[in-house]
This record gives sequence, C-alpha cells and structure tokens, in this order.
Amino acid sequence: ALTLSLLSVKTLQAAADEPAASSTSVGEIPAPSSPATLLVRIQQLEADPEAVLRLGLPYWRRQPMNQADTIALGLALLKAANAQDRSQDVISIADRLQPLSMRPLDRRLMLALLAAHIAQLHDPHRIQMLEGQVRQLARQLPENQAYIADLRSQLAGAYLLMNLFPDSIRLAREALATGSRHPRVGDYRAWQVISVAEMHQGRISDAIESLHSAERVSIAMKMPDDAMLLSNF
Repeated sequence: ALTLSLLSVKTLQAAADEPAASSTSVGEIPAPSSPATLLVRIQQLEADPEAVLRLGLPYWRRQPMNQADTIALGLALLKAANAQDRSQDVISIADRLQPLSMRPLDRRLMLALLAAHIAQLHDPHRIQMLEGQVRQLARQLPENQAYIADLRSQLAGAYLLMNLFPDSIRLAREALATGSRHPRVGDYRAWQVISVAEMHQGRISDAIESLHSAERVSIAMKMPDDAMLLSNF
C-alpha cells in the first residue's frame, strides 16, 4: 500500500490545509488542488484501481510535482494500471519514474510491476537498461535475491520474444544462478526460456534437457500441469 513516508514534508503540511474527502467516489469529489490532496484521495480509493486511474492520470500528465510526490503518485498509478492490465499506461508511467532517484525497494516494486508487461516493449535497448537496473538492485538488496532472479527470468523472456536467443539464454542462466537453493517459479520460467531459445538455434538435445529441468522444478514445487510447456516444440 502507498505509505505516507513517501510524501515530502511540505506536501504533508499542505494536505493539512485541505478539507478531507467525505466519499470514496471519484464522481463526488472535486479535482485535487495539490499533490497531497490527490495522494490522500488515492489512498482512500486504493481498492478501486479504475477510480485511481481516473483521478490520478490527468494530474500525472498535466501537473508538475516534486520528486517525492512524483514517485509516490507514480507507484500508486502503476499498481492501479497493472491491476487493470493497462500495459501502455504501466510502461509510460515507469518510463517517467526510471530516471528518478528511488529507494531500492520502491525501484524493485516498479520493476516488478513493469515486468508483468515486459513483452509489450519490443525494444532491446530498453530491456538492456532494465537489466542494468536489476543488476544494481542485486547489489543493493542482497536479501531479495528471489525477486532479482524472477526479474531476470522475465527480462530473459522479453529477449526471447525478440528472437535475441543468446541474450535470453545468458540472462536466464543468470536468473538460475541467483539466490536460493530451493526451486522457484523464476527457475521454471528460466528453464523454459532456455529450452525454447536452444530449440530455435537447432540445439534440440540441449533444448529437451532444459525442458526436463523445467519439468523437475514443476514437480518439486507441486505446480499444476502446464499444458503450454510443449507448445513451442
């Protein structure tokens, strides 16, 4: 959930001068007059992502904000856009957030939400930039290696969709080498990526072995049968 710790002191002081909203319906409250008012209302509307986007996106697109408020609003809108499966909004909001100086956990959240829509990017340069951010996070958050591995496996999948097979295999293997000794969903995804990339490069025996590795992870995690597992073969 969005926390008030993300707001600047000046913004919180400004909020104290605004009347509290009496309803959580966007249609019943006036347009926000300050970032503080907007962020408070968005917190109240958190359970209704469509309402969050209706209220927050126009302000996000038109109004200048300081960095702390931009990050706070951007993360709230990212969560709402992700919940509504609005990939283009997720990507455009993340593009504005990425150059900002964010706390490592905030950046991890941004990248995790963006990763769910990574297939829409179709841009090797942007994937490389995200890969660099994930590498930096790996150093900043050594206790979050499972998240790092999952992000790497999703970026590897993005390379695969662009037929960049060596990059997809390289990053998938980095994901497998990251973190826990116990099987994870990220491992399953990484082995799938490797198997498909190897198959497309004509290394059929290696592809089959990687597919078996994905199957072993699935069995270890007691995952339901994946009807799509052989769809690329």
